[in-house]
Amino acid sequence: VADWRDVLPRISVPTWVVTGRFSPFYDLEGMQWFAREVPAGSLSVFEESGHSPHVTEAEEFNRQLLEFAAVGT
Repeated sequence: VADWRDVLPRISVPTWVVTGRFSPFYDLEGMQWFAREVPAGSLSVFEESGHSPHVTEAEEFNRQLLEFAAVGT
């Protein structure tokens, strides 16, 4: 419902956008757009997951999370 289009380009920190290929809540096209609109945005698509890739693909999710977190240190 909220329109965040004017806010996303002002996010000044690295932002990891995560989605599952089969998410019933967020379509892939929208998540790709979101990651493109944030200046330091990156996108991970978990191919075997719905809305909870941190559960469905926990090992790979954690690997990518630690990789993303290490970039900021």
